[in-house]
Amino acid sequence: MTKNNQTNELTGLLTISRFREVAHQALENTDLRAQGVSFIYLDIENFKNYNEIMGFSAGDEVLQVMAKTIDDEFNGRHVAYFGSDHFVILARNSEALVKTKTIIATLDAKFGQMSVNVKAGIYTLQPDDDIDIDISVCCDRAKIACDSIKHKYDASYCFYTNEMGRDLWLRRFIPDQFPTALASGHIKVNFQPIVRALTDDVCGLEALVRWNDPDYGFISPGQFVPVLEQTHLVHKLDIFMIEEVCRAYKYSLADSNLATVPVSVNLSRLDFSLCDIYEEVERLIKKYDVPKDMLHIEVTETGLNEEGNFLRDGIIKFQENGYQVWMDDFGSGYSSFNVLKDYDFDVLKLDMKFLADFEKNENAHIIIASIVSMAKKLGVRTVTEGVETKEQWEFLKSIGCDMGQGYFFNRPAPLEQVWESMTAKRRGNEELTNRSYYDAIDRIDLKGSNPFSYERRKQLDQGLPLAIAELRNGSYRFLKATPGFVKLIRTLGVKSVKECEELLNDTNSNINKQINRLLENSTQTGEVSEIDFVMNGNYANISVRYIDQDANSTAFLLEVANLSPNRNLARSKKREEAMRFIYSLFDRVELINLSEGTVENLYRNNMHTSSILRGGTIKEVADNYAQENIHPDDIAKFRKFYDENTIEERIKAEGGKKYVTEYLRTKDENGHYCWKLYCIVPFPLNNNRMLLSCVFDVDAKKSLKLIGQMAIKKDVLSDSDGKISCAILWANLLAMSQFGVYWKDTDRRFIGANQTYLSYNSLKSEQELIGKREEELGWELNPDFRIDEDQKVLTEGEQVVNREGTMIVDGNLRNIATSKSPIYDTEGKIIGLMGYIIDITMESRDSKGLLNLAFTDLLTGILNRRGLMDALLEYEQMYLKRKADFVIAYVDIDNFTDFNDKNGRSYGDRLLSEVAYVLRNRLGKSCVIGRIGSDEFVLLKRVKDLGDASQLQALIRATVADIHQIGNKPCQVSASVGTALFSEVDNTQQLLRKADRKMQMDKHGHSRLTKMFEV
Repeated sequence: MTKNNQTNELTGLLTISRFREVAHQALENTDLRAQGVSFIYLDIENFKNYNEIMGFSAGDEVLQVMAKTIDDEFNGRHVAYFGSDHFVILARNSEALVKTKTIIATLDAKFGQMSVNVKAGIYTLQPDDDIDIDISVCCDRAKIACDSIKHKYDASYCFYTNEMGRDLWLRRFIPDQFPTALASGHIKVNFQPIVRALTDDVCGLEALVRWNDPDYGFISPGQFVPVLEQTHLVHKLDIFMIEEVCRAYKYSLADSNLATVPVSVNLSRLDFSLCDIYEEVERLIKKYDVPKDMLHIEVTETGLNEEGNFLRDGIIKFQENGYQVWMDDFGSGYSSFNVLKDYDFDVLKLDMKFLADFEKNENAHIIIASIVSMAKKLGVRTVTEGVETKEQWEFLKSIGCDMGQGYFFNRPAPLEQVWESMTAKRRGNEELTNRSYYDAIDRIDLKGSNPFSYERRKQLDQGLPLAIAELRNGSYRFLKATPGFVKLIRTLGVKSVKECEELLNDTNSNINKQINRLLENSTQTGEVSEIDFVMNGNYANISVRYIDQDANSTAFLLEVANLSPNRNLARSKKREEAMRFIYSLFDRVELINLSEGTVENLYRNNMHTSSILRGGTIKEVADNYAQENIHPDDIAKFRKFYDENTIEERIKAEGGKKYVTEYLRTKDENGHYCWKLYCIVPFPLNNNRMLLSCVFDVDAKKSLKLIGQMAIKKDVLSDSDGKISCAILWANLLAMSQFGVYWKDTDRRFIGANQTYLSYNSLKSEQELIGKREEELGWELNPDFRIDEDQKVLTEGEQVVNREGTMIVDGNLRNIATSKSPIYDTEGKIIGLMGYIIDITMESRDSKGLLNLAFTDLLTGILNRRGLMDALLEYEQMYLKRKADFVIAYVDIDNFTDFNDKNGRSYGDRLLSEVAYVLRNRLGKSCVIGRIGSDEFVLLKRVKDLGDASQLQALIRATVADIHQIGNKPCQVSASVGTALFSEVDNTQQLLRKADRKMQMDKHGHSRLTKMFEV
């Protein structure tokens, strides 16, 4: 309200329009201009909050007091109220600053306890300013100066500068020109590499916006992004950035070495309110067919501080739907740790300010190391921005920082320039298949208190003796090792990590075989595996925990402990070394205390039995061990042998012997039963009745002798009248044999086989075998070779002994050793042949330093890409030698991505496992089966022509279509299948490409008719 439009009713001061008139008239006074004049703009900070808390009446009272204070100070001259909490004054230069300070001090004295803070901006009219200068411009410049000190509690006034003027112009220019800049390509996307510390390879890119105006020049993101946020245009910029990244992925990244590297994009906090940013991202990745794991979302810490509650749901939605969300600029705000407490981020990006003055400021080292360690404990990976020197990068590696970004690697640049620069610097790009593998390794905190996730014994003061090692293509190498690890292996006589690496790779050493088995066991069980061993006279323990694997590598956590006491005492050391050598002759040694009824393990060199000793009493421990390790037919004998009530009596019955022994069939590391010698030795200790229980290996000759001894025992092999017959002897020998035994007629057709042979080939009964030849069953990779072999045995009486070959077993290629002999009748005529097989796959791979896990897909249990490629090479060699044609079938599960998105990854994994199961169950006797990608399977089979290939294609489709339920969820499953014969191409690469193309054609042909899941 105003009086005659001259003054404001609330304050009694001039109105805006009247002030402009009065000020213009004053500036026409040449004397006044000569003295110099200033415009003063006064503002109450947070006045809106004051009104909300105290009420509008109280707010009006503050305005009236402020108006009177100003009016009194300037004697009512040229003072105006501009509305809200804004006041403007025209004053002489000589009095402008003095009276401004007086007004602020007076109001502070009156309202200081009421949180009323007054700010002032002063614009001094320049001598060369036009006399007709717009009064509004002068007021705006004073306001700009005032606004520049908002939230600065150590400043109450500020003078306008030309730089502020340029900022004002730019703040107007940016929103005006923004649409044109987007449309004209003046705003572009640059990329900066993110490098993984573990490998020094590029593992990601950050998309960074750049604006280069043809007239103004380069405009910094620090200038235009805040303006776009203020004008609520920032969501348009971020959507543009996301689309440019998606377009680059499809048209540029997909054709270069950077195709497997994900890109992170920054989102403003306002994106979540100005639009449905999640739906916008979803729309664009579907438009350009970009996988979700190729696009990471970055949110700044300051944005979370300001609107954390509002953003929470949006961030969670991104994460629940498969996106990684990173916190950018961690440490730049005042509540970093509160934000970290309230959100679950995948990655923390440490603000580049932490590396400022890095070389001079030791505190920065400590702070960065502490943040990285804290992030590891939270399971969050870290990136440090602003890396500029090699020294900084080496330091970040040493403290366990996972990734780095900065000018040391490359400045932000167009994608093509980034690629050229990385190639010139010989910096590789991380493969897609390796990413999750390296991510898993990065999450391990070697400097933490408990990376093995279970209670450990006390460790060395200088740090845990831990290392992360990798088995890559059959060779071990160390990726990381703590100082504690280096110090400890020296106590075992190993001088360095390099020497330890050489020891692990020595296939003739016992430690190589032990590590192989430990790693395989930990991979299969997901648990820590450990054994005791003797090295250079030291009694030691080694523990292994599987971390992750990719197509060619397996990573694992390794801990070594030296358990030898009194190593510095010479006499004790000799005695201990002798005792440890004796221990190493056994599989395991237990100490049994009959007086207290306890069992304690002293030594074991087999991780299979490392957790066997469960239970309270000796009987309970023995029962648990027997159920898990002893052959069912030997359990009663085992219990009798370890009966604590008769042990001492049985030892006395042995006469002069001081011990008792028994041979028992016991599981080895592979779960196979083999003969072991058990020995119990009694001795007194501290008035306690003690027993030493030892277990030995039994060699092959002794095993055969034991089988023969069992065959002549009356209680084992006897008919109804108590006599041993040949038929009963034969039946028992077959039942007890660890070998797969079979026999054929002169036409090479199977007549029978023992249960071991049937079980090995997944046959439920002899009826699936009898009357058929091996080539009809399809499990021989080279049936022609077996045909020739059988003919020589049947026609020439030749004997075959341990001839190695390859056989398809349960969808896998297995190495076997075959032995065959002719069967003669009473007149010496050959009437058939008998043979047996032994699986030597483990021995074959051990000799090459390889593990089963290197060839196996952990999710499904079938071959992985590497195992399948090895099998494919064998098929190729067979074709080149004998022209034995084969087909490859490329299988892709239809609409699998939709199923994962709808039902979650765990159900997707269950579907893949079910597909592998049904394929192996129906086709595994004649086909090699592997999984080479997310939902992609490959089958190999020997065939004669295209007709056989078509039959296999139809059978695969029918097999997959038989899946109607995953868990409790009904579903309908279909697969696209492409096949190709090796005889149609020149090499395996062409074979794979041809099968893949046919699969894509098959998918295109029925994709519109197929709907995979109907729940």
